[in-house]
Amino acid sequence: MKFPIVFFLIFRVIATHELDIYESLRSLTSPEYLDQFEFIIDDLSVSEEETNRKLIELATSFDQQNLFRRELVANQIIRNRLYADFLSATQRIKEAKRQAQAILANRNRTAEEQYKAAVKLDKHFPMEMSVLLDICQAMGYKNAKEVIASSLKDIPKTVQLAKDLQEYADEAQEHGYAIAQALNDLPFVSRKSRLDARKDFLNNTPKAMVVHDFVVRAVMEGLNSILINE
Repeated sequence: MKFPIVFFLIFRVIATHELDIYESLRSLTSPEYLDQFEFIIDDLSVSEEETNRKLIELATSFDQQNLFRRELVANQIIRNRLYADFLSATQRIKEAKRQAQAILANRNRTAEEQYKAAVKLDKHFPMEMSVLLDICQAMGYKNAKEVIASSLKDIPKTVQLAKDLQEYADEAQEHGYAIAQALNDLPFVSRKSRLDARKDFLNNTPKAMVVHDFVVRAVMEGLNSILINE
């Protein structure tokens, strides 16, 4: 699948996690209109829709309005996908975690058998399994095989890992809808309100935001599965 330019030029998405295509549009703006461009995007008091309308209007001055419109529409498609994928992940992650934990708890299976079971489970929960494995990697595990090896050697550590992952799953499920609405929907709120909402979620529901930001990265990078790509 070929993605539009906006997929690759979204402004600082990894650094700030703000879905912002304005850097790519800036590169398409004629130099003599850059000051007006900056003035428009610096105004955070208006909604994203109003900012985009003003940018398209500005682009008519240098005959790029159709290109601007296509890029902004493409960005909205991405936002809609993020909304759907994140919300789906928050509803499915607890079941994925439960089944993954059952695999680790089965002492009658060898490490290789557990890994094959995990790969099979990944086919049903690719996003959710990738989120869980990403969290495990942040905790120091290199990959799924290392998680499995550790579970066979160190039961207390595995029990603690299960508790930690449950906290991520619970918080994501409880607050997922509010996060999805505030960050990837609610079209008429100001851009500042959206940024402020993100800061609040990071402070109050950091584990749910780990899940959110992974989904953002997965969508932006076209990542299907961490486990399969190990």
